[in-house]
Amino acid sequence: MRTRAPILLIFEDDPATALMVKVFFTSHGWQVYSAPDAEQAESLIRSVRPDAVLMDVWMPGIDGITCLRKLTCDARAFPIPPIVLWSADVLSDLKRQAMAAGATAFVSKPGILRELLKTITTSTDAARAARSAGVSSPKP
Repeated sequence: MRTRAPILLIFEDDPATALMVKVFFTSHGWQVYSAPDAEQAESLIRSVRPDAVLMDVWMPGIDGITCLRKLTCDARAFPIPPIVLWSADVLSDLKRQAMAAGATAFVSKPGILRELLKTITTSTDAARAARSAGVSSPKP
């Protein structure tokens, strides 16, 4: 029996960054979808049911932290995958805000892609183990 490839949703408004992450994760066996705004990201989370989400903090319209808060409020309606927020803004209080909003992890941008892969894979594995044990949304 063959298992399906893990699915990553990238919520990123910069096409070059989204493409770079998509190419890297695809080369490591992931199926990757991308969304340039919160509306599309929310729709894809519901329809595609990704194993993990990589969400940029600073997005046009609804920012990543606000989108994350909205998703966690809707968590009873559908399961929320591990969500890793990332930002180039490392001097602010964003990491604390992201974690308080329910992020699984926070990564500085531009991150080293291998570290990003490790963070997302660890988060996905922990969520899968928690689901198997009947626990919802663990944080590594």
